[in-house]
Amino acid sequence: MHANREEKMIKKWMVWGGFGCVLGSSLLHASLADDLMKKAVLESSVIRTVHQDGLMRRTLEAGCLKHMCGALNRAWEEAEERNPYDAVRKILEEDRCFFQWLEKQLAPLTPGRQGVTYQLKTQKMGVVTHLMLTSGNALTLTKDFFNHVVQNKSMPAGYLYSVPAVNVEGASDHIYSSGRGLAFKLFLFAGLRALMGVQGALAVLGPLENHPFVHLTALPTLGRGPAEPTPFRRGSLHGGHDYLLTFHNGYAFGGQRNEDPEEPFGDRWGPQDCTSFVSLYAGCGLAPATVHLATHFQNKQGFFFPQLGQAMVRQWEEEVQKPWQVDSFRPAVEEAFGPLSVTDLSAVTAGTIWIKRNYCGVAQDPAVSIWGKGGHAAFVLGVLGQGPDARVLTLGANRAIEDRRSDGGIRNMDGSYMLQWFPALTTDAVKAESQIFYCQPPAQPHRSPSRHCSVL
Repeated sequence: MHANREEKMIKKWMVWGGFGCVLGSSLLHASLADDLMKKAVLESSVIRTVHQDGLMRRTLEAGCLKHMCGALNRAWEEAEERNPYDAVRKILEEDRCFFQWLEKQLAPLTPGRQGVTYQLKTQKMGVVTHLMLTSGNALTLTKDFFNHVVQNKSMPAGYLYSVPAVNVEGASDHIYSSGRGLAFKLFLFAGLRALMGVQGALAVLGPLENHPFVHLTALPTLGRGPAEPTPFRRGSLHGGHDYLLTFHNGYAFGGQRNEDPEEPFGDRWGPQDCTSFVSLYAGCGLAPATVHLATHFQNKQGFFFPQLGQAMVRQWEEEVQKPWQVDSFRPAVEEAFGPLSVTDLSAVTAGTIWIKRNYCGVAQDPAVSIWGKGGHAAFVLGVLGQGPDARVLTLGANRAIEDRRSDGGIRNMDGSYMLQWFPALTTDAVKAESQIFYCQPPAQPHRSPSRHCSVL
């Protein structure tokens, strides 16, 4: 009775959008992914919340982009200069020059220290601007593209910004969760500046607090760069340091860590990374990294690589397990993440937390087994296949800015709420990765974040 009522309620608001998809197998058809998504939303409260937030983000984003396109078209109709294409390219050249200078200034600095935020250090606006100005790639800005957008014609192929249906195989028709999203936003901002001036363009962007794709992150003390003044360098309203105006698709490596000591998860629509995204929806008060989540799992379940011998086990106990007992992240991580022992992937349900920790090279260098080297985190949508053919499909945040195919599948993703598949992996000294599962978090509102956060 209650289940039927809940299902009817969900179907009323269920418009299948908000998810860019990256699928690595031609055997996984769109209808199958669609069915899996719908089933996961019905079965899992956390997937349902992620979906609702994703739908709202993309709805707000589409509204802002429509407003920017409309303002650009009206400005073009009123402009005396009927072909501002060259002016827009000149502005983008100046932007690229500033971003390249900024990257050089930040190169010797460490994110999380010296006033350098993770988002500042790892933002990709310079990379994307360079691709826009370089011929022969998927993000190249052409005059035909420019004329279609400025003259309010139909959007060029791959640049729809309406709230998408479930996207499969790289979201080929939409900008969401692809490098085209960031390129399109930077292009619109440059076009508005060319036709309306900086203040006019900023007015079209509207309030920046909790903006769906614009975020301010603090700048350390830097000298004056080339092509300044630039609208990307904003003075503080309250004195003190400046801020960088960043555009994003929902993802930034490090999320919003170390931007506000009171709020590691930051603005609601600000960018997150894979672990801050999962931690936020898991109800964790902190934003741990995969190294913390792997350490917590092993602290409860045992060292991943006992076959490496007792000496390596004792080294792990001394260097990792003992310090973990007094680590500031431990209480919050243990409260939010309950280790789940998985021997049969078919038993893994939607909403389960999936962690991957990389141990590449452990067979050649056993010391790698102590900490690992990076990883990924996401929520499980479901499992397809059985035994060695099983595939875990996940929903999370990631970025691979190159807008092209590669041997590893489609690298056409940039944002939150993306569908990805991962093969079943065993944990042994030959494999380069370890899969970790945590219990699905209970239905609950997001907790008030605490002061600590980390990225490793």
